[in-house]
Amino acid sequence: MRKITIFVLFAFLTLNLYSQSWVPAGIVSNPGNKPNISVCGINSVYIADGSLNSPKIFRTTDGGSSWLNVPVAGINHEIYCIWAVTENTVFAGEGYVNGNARLFKTTNAGLNWNPILTTASNSGHFTGLGFTKSNGNLFGIAIAEKIYKTSDAGNNWVELNAGVVGVSNAQNSLTIVDNNFYGFGLNNGAARIRLTVNNAVSWSTQQISVAGNYTSAIAFHSNKLFGVAATSSSLPMISRTTNGGSTWNSVDIGSGVTGTCYFVWVPATPVVYILGSNGGIKRSTDNGLNWVTTPTPGVT
Repeated sequence: MRKITIFVLFAFLTLNLYSQSWVPAGIVSNPGNKPNISVCGINSVYIADGSLNSPKIFRTTDGGSSWLNVPVAGINHEIYCIWAVTENTVFAGEGYVNGNARLFKTTNAGLNWNPILTTASNSGHFTGLGFTKSNGNLFGIAIAEKIYKTSDAGNNWVELNAGVVGVSNAQNSLTIVDNNFYGFGLNNGAARIRLTVNNAVSWSTQQISVAGNYTSAIAFHSNKLFGVAATSSSLPMISRTTNGGSTWNSVDIGSGVTGTCYFVWVPATPVVYILGSNGGIKRSTDNGLNWVTTPTPGVT
């Protein structure tokens, strides 16, 4: 039986700036191999994944004391990304299939899911989804082989051209600061990210200074200057920028975090967290320069 505990704990980072101790937030059994998490309130969290043609979604409204199975009628494939705006309004993107994947929206906590976007035939599936919390989730990005943008909280979407041919993005590598500054990691070739600072008027491909070719983790400070990135095989080395990605330098974060990793940057602070697939968590309070272990007792 596969259980998820550490990821649930990590979900609450965005609501607890300087967490140095942890309280278990429940257990979800058999969520899938690549569970995705979205936090929309101090007690409200969604988890989604599943396998192949068997999607799964779970939710809690009491901080993890109990978890409910959310109906998935109409969703046909494993869910690779999810974003909860409120307890009731949630977006979810189908993964697994190579084309005709759909992005769904519910306004009643999953009782009904309505498809709002569909990728073209042979045009991949949804691998990333994010909104800007600072302005009430008004601006959002959904990534498949194409990139889709909303400027009205997900009511309408337009397709963007990121100028990448023959290269796709790494799952859940999307980073978004505001409606001008966003990007994603590339999943083959050298360790690189694709970034725009002017709302997709132009894009740049930036080489990050670590090994690997699956750039799984990117995060930026709200000031758009400090940033961190890593690949699925670069740890304990990560890459760090202090000038908005113009240059990147390697930082050794030390032992304890391994495997595919993800970052969470607490908005408007120098605090950033990294989570590894081994369950290890570290925290930096100086914009990613120095890192300390954040113990998670009881998590295995």
